[in-house]
Amino acid sequence: MYAATNNLINALFFHAPVKCAWCKATGSVEETACPACDGQGNVMVLHPAIGCLACKGTGGSTKNPSSAVAVRCGVCAGSGWLRRDKR
Repeated sequence: MYAATNNLINALFFHAPVKCAWCKATGSVEETACPACDGQGNVMVLHPAIGCLACKGTGGSTKNPSSAVAVRCGVCAGSGWLRRDKR
């Protein structure tokens, strides 16, 4: 019974790469490796993928509305996705 249930769960949920929102899949930000995807340009996300609700999938937010400086989202760590694989 456990094996059948585990196989069904594995069929429904799987990890797959998606584009990094912080660096826009380039792998670099301001000539350094992207901190959200470690320079890979994509992040592994548990599918079905869910866009981050806090930053609306952009990977960033502005703490101060009068400042144009973007900071990485504290919920998704800049990836733009929830349920990110931490491996």
